[in-house]
Amino acid sequence: MQRCYILKRKLKTNGNSWVLYINKSFSDILGVSPEERYVELVFKEKILYLSKASSDSSSKNLLVKKLIKRGGGYGLIFTLPFQELLDIQPEKDFVSFDANGAILKISKSL
Repeated sequence: MQRCYILKRKLKTNGNSWVLYINKSFSDILGVSPEERYVELVFKEKILYLSKASSDSSSKNLLVKKLIKRGGGYGLIFTLPFQELLDIQPEKDFVSFDANGAILKISKSL
């Protein structure tokens, strides 16, 4: 039986952009390791879906991004286009993310 996790957090500032920090339990679900920190990003209806990048990700027409290492977990940089696609204002909005299987779903928290 797969476990489902749901969290609600604010984005943290990171220079001119914003970052969402993902703790170790979520990175384990995604299968992300210090050597393989690339994830595939898919946007659908103001929701961002993350999954571990496969070896043929570059041949597909997918957005692949490298997670930044931070302590025991990782961070995903949210540039302005990400913020616009998710319709979030980092100064005031929270994002919720949940993991079910090997996919992490990120959206604006209502």
